Amino acid sequence: ADKDGFITVAETLTFFETPGSAIHKELKMHPKEHHGLYSKFKAEDTVAYHDMNDDMRVSRQELWDSLVQWNVVRIRMQEGLKYVNSADREGLEKFERSLDYMRRNPVTFPNKLRPELRDIFSLPTGTKLLKSLKGVHSLSDSEFFSRVREKAAKLASKQRKAEKAAKHSKGKRKEEM
Repeated sequence: ADKDGFITVAETLTFFETPGSAIHKELKMHPKEHHGLYSKFKAEDTVAYHDMNDDMRVSRQELWDSLVQWNVVRIRMQEGLKYVNSADREGLEKFERSLDYMRRNPVTFPNKLRPELRDIFSLPTGTKLLKSLKGVHSLSDSEFFSRVREKAAKLASKQRKAEKAAKHSKGKRKEEM
């Protein structure tokens, strides 16, 4: 706001007071007597997120660096969601390994998955869970898992029953011979 090349907590608070600032929607979720405190914490948190040298000011370079980092994470999440949405664990792992050159250490994958991912990755690769990923920006429960949890579980159960029936049928054919 003062054109000195830095963003401060005070400038962020001033920005939050402008009509149309996204914080106005957030404030509606809190009691009026807490709006000032919430705005102050949000301004401090916003500046701290971008502030790399802990001086509680954000330089142009710090802002640029954090926006680049945020966009790398955003694109990574968008690409990863495509693999998860099509039950492609191998593709997801290959994609993640392709990013190892940007990491300090190569990515490792857990042996045990959360139940929703276990169900998803037990499905045939290519099984679409959501017709569109529009509006889905992460694997958070509210954006992805809550929408696919039941569908993935039903599809996985159906798959297990079909495999069990196939084994049973194969076993009967051997007995008949």
